[in-house]
Amino acid sequence: MNFPPDGREKRKQELDEEINSHLNMAARDREERGESAAQAAESARRELGNASLVREVTHDQWAWSWLEQLAQDVKYGCRVMRRSPGFTLVVVMTLALGIGANVAIFSVVRGVLLRPLPYGHPDGLVFLWDRYPNGTSDLAAFSPPDFKDLRLRTTLFEGFAAASGSTSGTTATLLENGQPQKVDLVRTTANFFSLLGVEPLLGRTFTAEDDAINGPHVTLLSYGFWQSKFGGDPNVVGRTLRINDQDYVAVGVLPRTFQLLLPAEAFQVRSADIWMPSQMNYDAFSRDQQFLSVIARLKPGVTAMQGQSELDGISLQMQHEYTLHQVDQARITLSSLQKEVVKGVRTALLTLSVVVAFVLLIACGNVANLMLSRATVREKEIAVRTSLGATKLQIFRGAMVESTLLSLCGGVLGILLAYLGIRFLVQLRPANVPRLDDIRMDGWVLSFCAAACILTAVLLSLVPALQVPDGRLVEVLKEGGRSPVGAGRPKLRRLLVIGEIALSLILLIGAGLFVRGFEALQQMNPGFRTDGVQTFQLAVPNSRYPKPADVSNFYLRLNQKLALVQGVEAIGSITQLPLTGTSPQMNYAWDARSEQAFAASDADWHPTSPDFFSAMGIRLNAGRDFANTDDLAHPRVVIVDSWIAKEAWPGQDPIGKRLKILTIGNSGTFEPAYSEVIGVVDSVHSDDITKAIRGQIYVSVYQEPFRRASYAMRIQGDPTSVQKAVAAEVAILDREMPVFNQRPFQDYVAEAMAPSKFSLVLVGIFSLIALVLASIGLYGVVAYSVSQRRQEIGVRMALGALPGAIFSLVVGQGMAVVGIGIAIGLAGAWALTRFINSMLYGVSTTDPLTFVAISALLSVVAFVACVIPALRAMRLDPMVALRYE
Repeated sequence: MNFPPDGREKRKQELDEEINSHLNMAARDREERGESAAQAAESARRELGNASLVREVTHDQWAWSWLEQLAQDVKYGCRVMRRSPGFTLVVVMTLALGIGANVAIFSVVRGVLLRPLPYGHPDGLVFLWDRYPNGTSDLAAFSPPDFKDLRLRTTLFEGFAAASGSTSGTTATLLENGQPQKVDLVRTTANFFSLLGVEPLLGRTFTAEDDAINGPHVTLLSYGFWQSKFGGDPNVVGRTLRINDQDYVAVGVLPRTFQLLLPAEAFQVRSADIWMPSQMNYDAFSRDQQFLSVIARLKPGVTAMQGQSELDGISLQMQHEYTLHQVDQARITLSSLQKEVVKGVRTALLTLSVVVAFVLLIACGNVANLMLSRATVREKEIAVRTSLGATKLQIFRGAMVESTLLSLCGGVLGILLAYLGIRFLVQLRPANVPRLDDIRMDGWVLSFCAAACILTAVLLSLVPALQVPDGRLVEVLKEGGRSPVGAGRPKLRRLLVIGEIALSLILLIGAGLFVRGFEALQQMNPGFRTDGVQTFQLAVPNSRYPKPADVSNFYLRLNQKLALVQGVEAIGSITQLPLTGTSPQMNYAWDARSEQAFAASDADWHPTSPDFFSAMGIRLNAGRDFANTDDLAHPRVVIVDSWIAKEAWPGQDPIGKRLKILTIGNSGTFEPAYSEVIGVVDSVHSDDITKAIRGQIYVSVYQEPFRRASYAMRIQGDPTSVQKAVAAEVAILDREMPVFNQRPFQDYVAEAMAPSKFSLVLVGIFSLIALVLASIGLYGVVAYSVSQRRQEIGVRMALGALPGAIFSLVVGQGMAVVGIGIAIGLAGAWALTRFINSMLYGVSTTDPLTFVAISALLSVVAFVACVIPALRAMRLDPMVALRYE
């Protein structure tokens, strides 16, 4: 015995009433027969048991009937899909584009923003900053004495750990079988890995004894370095490695999943091949030597606000105790490590999430329009089902099943498109997107896909449910399907298209702004020439070059040799090439007033060789370049950029002026001293091409012999043609010194452009998809309107209407819808594009040219979409149209 699902509750009430009536009658019979209380109770228990059985069987029948009805709806939905393969294919492909785009971007958002950092209990990890007032640049770095004070004075933190580059930068020389090889090196405090909650794959991490001053020479290997150099040898622990002319013992191998995730501003700290304990004498450094990147872990139960309050107190203590901090008024702040790692891409990824959500809405609008069109064809079917007793709920359920099947098919295909999209995104490898290896499809991503499919199915199933022809069954059945049920919803169809046009315009304007910003970025003057420059890097070890004069002599001899290489027009070196990372910072002053706030002013500091400015195409505006004679035996000299020259000596000639900076004294530490300004060069974009220009201070590399050098060579012809000659000349001077990162400077420019290009490419792709979908939707509405009005058009033409009038009528009505959509879209774009201001360069979010050009483009595309059905309407034969059934 089966009951319709929608009649279950009613039938259940009827059965319950029958059972209760039966029990009441049985009770009266027992009373008339004079049964004892015990007998009556036994009879009642037996009858209640039978009633429960009846209820259980009946409820099982209801459940089974509901499943049967669901199975019937699924079978019917499959038949409908097979009966209209073209419709099914278009709907599935449209939904696949919308769902696939959302799944792909959610995978990126999940991997980059939402997935916890790959450390033990990452919620308690924070990153520390030195924040300065008066607009001075903040530093993600601390001096060793300040770091020591932090460790001693805090009570709410489990611990503090620090990382830094080696004394020669973040590179070292590994000597293997007599051949030098460059390796990346990071020095850390002993508790660095334990604070992160990282357990080694082999061996151990560092101990307090390892980190003692002049402690043992030990090192940790990264998983990738262990695999590439030692083939994953499990016996590598205890092996001796020759690094920078000293022997080090490998004590462990880090796990494969370990990544050093720090903010981009972390001072010269990157993931490394090898790791060493810092073994640092914190008291041997001054408080203005800031080069340690510091992380900390809050104690369980301690909030970030409580931790910040304690750091505020320590900042005040240090300002009272130390002159430097009295002047700079620095405030130590903390921020979630996860937030700091992803802050550079958070806005871009959230923007892309909104973009793909718009694409899905446009796709749903298109499919809804298609389903409205088909509802007109199927209205007789709906009328017949309604006349036979089907309710709106039953029709909605059937539509829900059919929409769910379409959504699931679109979701499956969307997952495939998302997988391909994720691979495409990872291959782009934008330099500012961290954790690319964490982007993958997991249970959360698939759950998101399922949720998107369900939401889409619900939205689409609402359309047929609105088509139940209440009160018009006879007319529908008599007309045989020509009653305009679907046509009775023209406002809904137009509203859907208006929404699609508006959303598409918003996305296209966003894409147009990105294009304009990217063009401005390419046309900007960074202060240097990017073409025809070959670069490479060196690291000069302490062991073979212990004295500053030894380092200077090596640079002098190498520059002289490389200048003679065929094709070299100019060659020079600097500590940090433009666009390759954060440069060391230097405090400066130029008079008595600025000396009082010496610690509050800082600029990028660069030991530089002669001819570097010529090699990089940086214009010398006044004075002279460095000379080989600007060495330790001569007075200190500096070259400043025009930014500092205008700040310190506005309207004056800077040449011959004196600038107070920190210089390396006889003790080997930095000491404040005055240097003579011998030249002024153009200002350049140093570490980020999209950020404001910072002041630049250049010192002679022969007076400040830095042990890491980045070379720039201006070459006639192909820059890469001199790579072999460079390696050969370096080997002649020192066969154990590796040359690394030989690459054209254009590669660095491309990496600097990568974040903007990444956003431009993705927003552009999704905007074009939206434009295509909206155009198809508009075409469908206009074409459907023409098909529904064939008789009207036939009458007009029979009464003398010219084809041109019919064309104007159809196009005019279509463009009216477009005009409303554009107006709404312009208002939406004006309100929403301001949220992407931080992602744009050199263009306003309300750029009139972009708004007008994109509106015109969308109007042209929409006009073409209207013209095709309008041309069909012009060619109608009036006699055929009047006979049209």
